[in-house]
Amino acid sequence: MNKIDCKSKECIHNALCHCMKEAINVSENAFCHSFSEKLSNSFKDYMEEYSKETIEKTDDGHYIRCESTSCRSNVKERCVNPFVEFDKKDFGTRCLSYREK
Repeated sequence: MNKIDCKSKECIHNALCHCMKEAINVSENAFCHSFSEKLSNSFKDYMEEYSKETIEKTDDGHYIRCESTSCRSNVKERCVNPFVEFDKKDFGTRCLSYREK
């Protein structure tokens, strides 16, 4: 299971840099395909409030399905890196933990 540090503040799954989505998909070019943009500020405020109460109780294990066959952490389409970082980059949210084989 992976720990995800996501700095993409515009994603609906991001709550205080904690990814609330249990399973995510990463493309061949290391972009997060599970990114969903937040619709309004009120929802953002709700998620931040919710996350403050639940993050400490949440298991930080995620399943990351990775299509990037050139990444060292990809083993049979699954990311085995224990700590993965995402941030907004190049017109999307990208895996910054990607390391070429």
